[in-house]
Amino acid sequence: MDSYIKSSREFAAHCAHTHANIQTLRSGMMRFEVADGDYDMIEGKLKSSIAILEALQKKIERDKVVRDHLKAANENR
Repeated sequence: MDSYIKSSREFAAHCAHTHANIQTLRSGMMRFEVADGDYDMIEGKLKSSIAILEALQKKIERDKVVRDHLKAANENR
C-alpha cells in the first residue's frame, strides 16, 4: 500500500504521533531489561530512525531559511 502525506498539517500530525511513540519507547525501556538477542536489532532500528529524523530536521531548517528569505523579499517590495 503506497501512502504519502498530502499536506503540511498532516505531516505535523504524523510528527506528533511519532513523538508520542518515542515517549512510549523511552518509558518502556525504563521498565525492563533488553534481552541479549534484541540489542543489535534495537540499536539498528534506533540508529536508522535517528538518521531519518536528522534528515527531516535538516529539511525543515532549510525550508525555514527559504521561507524567511521569501518573507523578507516580499516585505522589501
